[in-house]
Amino acid sequence: MRCPLRVASQRRVLCVFPAYAPSFGTFAHAYPSMRGVRAFMPPQGLLLIAAYLPDLWSVRFIAENMGPAGVADLRRPTS
Repeated sequence: MRCPLRVASQRRVLCVFPAYAPSFGTFAHAYPSMRGVRAFMPPQGLLLIAAYLPDLWSVRFIAENMGPAGVADLRRPTS
């Protein structure tokens, strides 16, 4: 379901999912045995929020489990 409100303005949204703290529940100890795996769960809450935003808005994601958000990401969320 999309946002039911009509929106005339455009926004740029940057969703940043913070890195998990290493613990047994994050399975970080198992990543070396699985080639290419660097994270356990996708940021499902942020994906749900982004799906509800108006179509005119530009949305971008950064999952810090894959790599940290840089200064350039925070200055201009989307191109």
